[in-house]
Amino acid sequence: MRKVLLIEDDGALKRDLIKDLTENGLEVKSANSYVAAIDRWQENKGEFDCIILDLNMKPDGIDEIAYSKYFPVHGIVFLNKICEEITPEEQTKIWEKTIIYSGYIDHFKDRKSDFNYFNVLTLIPKEATSQFRLLDEVKKMIK
Repeated sequence: MRKVLLIEDDGALKRDLIKDLTENGLEVKSANSYVAAIDRWQENKGEFDCIILDLNMKPDGIDEIAYSKYFPVHGIVFLNKICEEITPEEQTKIWEKTIIYSGYIDHFKDRKSDFNYFNVLTLIPKEATSQFRLLDEVKKMIK
């Protein structure tokens, strides 16, 4: 079974996404904060076929310097953390299977020069019908 890591702190949206993803035959591990996301990553040894990341998630556990540096897109701290001790090839594989699903896409785009992986990620802004696009992108990614 394909496994998805969903990092989302909006409870109602997270429930809807988990329902949609599991109805499509995916196993979903979820987190609502930085600490919980790192815990899920470590518990599953990073073995996810897709990562769905909210940029403005609960920053619990993010140190003050990283919080200030990345505000309001502090979800990126998670990507930086899981990629800090792996090879560039392994980093690219993680970025290629990451979907940024957030209302803060424009803030992220404004800072794209800060992230050498910006053009590798899939970016989906949260909008009225974007959950359908998200599900389509997940399906394409895990094939």
